[in-house]
Amino acid sequence: MIRKTLVETPDNSTQKLVLIDTIQRLGVAYHFHNEIEVSIKNIFDSQLQSENNDDNLHVVALRFRLLRQQGHYISSGNFYIYIYIYSATSSLFFLFFTYFLAH
Repeated sequence: MIRKTLVETPDNSTQKLVLIDTIQRLGVAYHFHNEIEVSIKNIFDSQLQSENNDDNLHVVALRFRLLRQQGHYISSGNFYIYIYIYSATSSLFFLFFTYFLAH
Protein backbone atom coordinates (compact mmCIF):
# COMPACT_ATOMS: atom_id res chain seq x y z
CA MET A 1 0.00 0.00 0.00
CA ILE A 2 2.71 2.51 1.00
CA ARG A 3 5.00 1.35 -1.80
CA LYS A 4 2.19 1.83 -4.32
CA THR A 5 1.44 5.33 -3.02
CA LEU A 6 5.13 6.22 -3.10
CA VAL A 7 5.49 5.06 -6.71
CA GLU A 8 2.24 6.58 -8.00
CA THR A 9 2.53 10.03 -6.42
CA PRO A 10 4.00 12.57 -8.88
CA ASP A 11 7.62 13.41 -8.08
CA ASN A 12 7.13 17.16 -8.21
CA SER A 13 4.29 17.19 -5.68
CA THR A 14 4.37 18.32 -2.08
CA GLN A 15 2.63 15.08 -1.14
CA LYS A 16 5.65 13.06 -2.32
CA LEU A 17 8.01 15.15 -0.20
CA VAL A 18 5.82 14.81 2.87
CA LEU A 19 5.39 11.06 2.28
CA ILE A 20 9.16 10.48 2.04
CA ASP A 21 9.73 12.62 5.13
CA THR A 22 7.09 10.70 7.09
CA ILE A 23 8.49 7.31 6.05
CA GLN A 24 11.96 8.41 7.16
CA ARG A 25 10.75 9.80 10.47
CA LEU A 26 8.87 6.58 11.22
CA GLY A 27 12.12 4.69 10.76
CA VAL A 28 10.89 2.36 8.02
CA ALA A 29 12.71 3.97 5.10
CA TYR A 30 14.95 0.93 4.72
CA HIS A 31 11.91 -1.00 3.45
CA PHE A 32 11.47 1.53 0.64
CA HIS A 33 15.11 2.44 0.00
CA ASN A 34 15.01 1.93 -3.79
CA GLU A 35 11.73 3.77 -4.29
CA ILE A 36 12.88 6.70 -2.14
CA GLU A 37 16.21 6.90 -3.93
CA VAL A 38 14.55 6.94 -7.37
CA SER A 39 12.03 9.55 -6.21
CA ILE A 40 14.71 11.80 -4.76
CA LYS A 41 16.75 11.49 -7.97
CA ASN A 42 13.68 12.46 -10.03
CA ILE A 43 12.95 15.39 -7.70
CA PHE A 44 16.56 16.54 -8.04
CA ASP A 45 16.44 16.25 -11.84
CA SER A 46 13.17 18.19 -12.04
CA GLN A 47 14.64 20.82 -9.70
CA LEU A 48 17.55 21.32 -12.11
CA GLN A 49 15.30 21.61 -15.16
CA SER A 50 12.92 24.18 -13.74
CA GLU A 51 13.45 26.89 -11.21
CA ASN A 52 10.70 25.90 -8.83
CA ASN A 53 9.70 29.09 -7.02
CA ASP A 54 7.48 27.87 -4.21
CA ASP A 55 5.71 30.37 -2.04
CA ASN A 56 5.71 27.93 0.85
CA LEU A 57 8.80 27.99 3.06
CA HIS A 58 7.94 24.53 4.42
CA VAL A 59 8.09 22.96 0.94
CA VAL A 60 11.35 24.71 0.07
CA ALA A 61 12.96 23.66 3.36
CA LEU A 62 11.70 20.07 3.11
CA ARG A 63 12.94 19.67 -0.48
CA PHE A 64 16.27 21.20 0.50
CA ARG A 65 16.71 18.83 3.45
CA LEU A 66 15.69 15.68 1.59
CA LEU A 67 17.94 16.41 -1.37
CA ARG A 68 20.94 17.34 0.78
CA GLN A 69 20.33 14.31 3.01
CA GLN A 70 20.61 12.03 -0.03
CA GLY A 71 23.87 13.71 -1.07
CA HIS A 72 22.58 15.94 -3.87
CA TYR A 73 23.88 19.48 -4.12
CA ILE A 74 21.17 22.10 -4.02
CA SER A 75 21.86 25.78 -3.59
CA SER A 76 20.71 27.51 -0.44
CA GLY A 77 19.85 30.54 -2.58
CA ASN A 78 16.13 29.86 -2.30
CA PHE A 79 16.28 30.82 1.35
CA TYR A 80 17.63 34.29 0.57
CA ILE A 81 14.26 35.26 -0.89
CA TYR A 82 12.60 34.46 2.42
CA ILE A 83 15.31 36.24 4.37
CA TYR A 84 14.77 39.39 2.33
CA ILE A 85 10.99 39.32 2.68
CA TYR A 86 10.87 38.60 6.38
CA SER A 87 13.89 40.62 7.49
CA ALA A 88 11.89 43.79 7.26
CA THR A 89 9.33 42.45 9.74
CA SER A 90 11.34 40.19 12.00
CA SER A 91 15.01 40.63 12.79
CA LEU A 92 14.96 37.42 14.84
CA PHE A 93 13.90 35.43 11.77
CA PHE A 94 16.69 37.09 9.80
CA LEU A 95 19.28 36.23 12.45
CA PHE A 96 18.14 32.62 12.60
CA PHE A 97 18.45 32.03 8.86
CA THR A 98 21.73 33.90 8.64
CA TYR A 99 23.11 31.58 11.32
CA PHE A 100 21.58 28.54 9.58
CA LEU A 101 23.11 29.41 6.20
CA ALA A 102 26.49 30.16 7.71
CA HIS A 103 26.82 26.66 9.16
